[in-house]
Amino acid sequence: IEAMKHVASFLESPSRALFAVALDKNLSYRECQAIAGNQWTTLDFGTVEKSLAEKLTDDHISAVLLCIDSVRTIKTLRLANCINITGVGLAPLRGSRVMEHIDLSLVPDHTSPLLDPAPPISQELVLPILNTIMGRGRLKVIEFPKAWRNHARELELLQRHDEHHPFNQFLDLYMLSMNHGRGFRCKECEDEVGPNFSGEAQGTQCFVCYNCHDNYCEECIETTDLSMFCDKCERHYCDKCMESTWCECCNSSYCEKCEPLIYCRECDAQICSDCISVKSCSTQCNSKLLQCQCCAYYNNETKEFSLERNNACDYCADAYCRQCIVSGGLRACDGCGRDHCWKCAEREGLHCCSTYCFS
Repeated sequence: IEAMKHVASFLESPSRALFAVALDKNLSYRECQAIAGNQWTTLDFGTVEKSLAEKLTDDHISAVLLCIDSVRTIKTLRLANCINITGVGLAPLRGSRVMEHIDLSLVPDHTSPLLDPAPPISQELVLPILNTIMGRGRLKVIEFPKAWRNHARELELLQRHDEHHPFNQFLDLYMLSMNHGRGFRCKECEDEVGPNFSGEAQGTQCFVCYNCHDNYCEECIETTDLSMFCDKCERHYCDKCMESTWCECCNSSYCEKCEPLIYCRECDAQICSDCISVKSCSTQCNSKLLQCQCCAYYNNETKEFSLERNNACDYCADAYCRQCIVSGGLRACDGCGRDHCWKCAEREGLHCCSTYCFS
């Protein structure tokens, strides 16, 4: 057993527990716990190799939770990449008095919560387990699978909001239980703050930092910008845990670790990956033009032009890098100001302001 404990000491915490569970058939319960260790407050499957986490079943999850006595020890549970579970394996957590944060989104930090296909994790199996935890007054943060939240949003858009639907019913009961003398205190002003799931994304919990679990009231957030919502990972963070950035093209906000913004080469605006227009210089100099959609916008069908001056021909939409523009690959008409490439300017019949633009 000492040799097994020594080997396990080199493993990350979830892997250590999985190692102990794998040996369980040949060990007593006490020996299994001795190998897994007793320093447990967080169980994060995001630290397990992704290919392994994706193969874990409810039986594996249940065995690990039992091995580490999770109902008395685990404050934070994160099931990142455990996309093969239905949720029945979370039964050992029933009645937990110490659980503070449970992440059922099944994705790692700073990752879009959208999974395709939708994982099999079931509301009918998981919510009854959460019901036995929420009334204990410790549960601060719950992150739900995107598929659950999308379904609730679809019903709302169809004006078919059902207060008796398991998901909606759980949210209502949780908010009610925490707002009756069990709420948390605003870190800034000490006012009581209850859980609220009417955040920017359906079913996300606002007024709380998903990282440090500090709570903030709505008034403090609005007046001091203490909290931000990331449009990519769909999580809330306080300004102490995460700096925020925002795209000047679509106005989406991002936490610093989710979306490294780049600068448009034309107008120097900070832009996200969704707003980047990537073109290659039409003169075969192999330059890549990274522009925001505003500067790069040109529609050949409607002949609409951006109000911003761009680096594309206003007739054929061929793009040019700045070096090639300087060398004469793209020029502006002195009359109308529209950009014309040398090919369009030399094409017979192309007139602008009654004169050839490149005359």
